[in-house]
Amino acid sequence: MVLGFWRHVRQRWPLTYEPALWSAVFPLGMYSVGISFMEPLARVMIWVAVAAWVLVAAAFLRRQAAGSAR
Repeated sequence: MVLGFWRHVRQRWPLTYEPALWSAVFPLGMYSVGISFMEPLARVMIWVAVAAWVLVAAAFLRRQAAGSAR
């Protein structure tokens, strides 16, 4: 998250779809696994993981639609 902020906000790198974004979504989902001592964190992380998945999937679909419009 920190590196993403640095890359896209501080360095003004355009936020576009890259297949490597899926590698950031997977660990977020793993933090939402319900291990009893991590339950408070898991309740928050499930929504972070869902939001990340939706954003990356939307970016993928947008790129696919732009590619097929050509």
